[in-house]
Amino acid sequence: RPREAAEAYQRALRLVGGQSPDIALKVAEMLLAAGDVADAVAHAELAKSLPGAHAVLAKVALDRGDHARALAEARLAGTTAGEGLLGPLSVWLAAAERHGEVVALLEPVGEKASPPILALLGQAFFDLGRYQQAETVASRALAIDPTSPRANEVLGNVLLRLERPADGMRHLAAAIAKAPRLATAWNSLGVARYQLGDVNAAMEAWQRASALDPALFDALFNLGLVAAEARQTA
Repeated sequence: RPREAAEAYQRALRLVGGQSPDIALKVAEMLLAAGDVADAVAHAELAKSLPGAHAVLAKVALDRGDHARALAEARLAGTTAGEGLLGPLSVWLAAAERHGEVVALLEPVGEKASPPILALLGQAFFDLGRYQQAETVASRALAIDPTSPRANEVLGNVLLRLERPADGMRHLAAAIAKAPRLATAWNSLGVARYQLGDVNAAMEAWQRASALDPALFDALFNLGLVAAEARQTA
């Protein structure tokens, strides 16, 4: 009952003359939960000495599609930002190839991170070429949640880079078994098959990846390159 909670906190705030950031933050959180965004922002502004107020402002900015403002506020919020913020912001940063910023955003969550957040962190480490850390984080995600396809995918990609294609293929096949429409895992599976000398199976995987995501240009490039090698020029 967030609206009633907000009213109670607002009364408390009036009783202290509006001079309590802690109570103002509670008002902001309850108003946001009740959908009263404008008043939530106004009360969060009264509580900006607290990290939680920046978490409220970050959520509002994210809902409005203002990723840059949301990121700035999330950084001020620190560990109070919450995974509902950290996940979308990490995906946005990764799409812009700002992998170091993904690490800076997610690493402070540490041991408390959920498997999806750990998988995002592992992917960021992988994209930075920090393969040992990527393997450690993705393995932790998989130990917590054995059903995580993204953790398997990160581990598979790491093992490919470490020139262990058979082990990599095992993890990539596991990722696909859990999430059959995961186009990026199909693309990496094609790479593993190619490295193991199974060209036709590799091409089948890249065709599947391209069918699932026509904008996955790595799969198209791999398919074109290897088809040329196999003299399938058309």
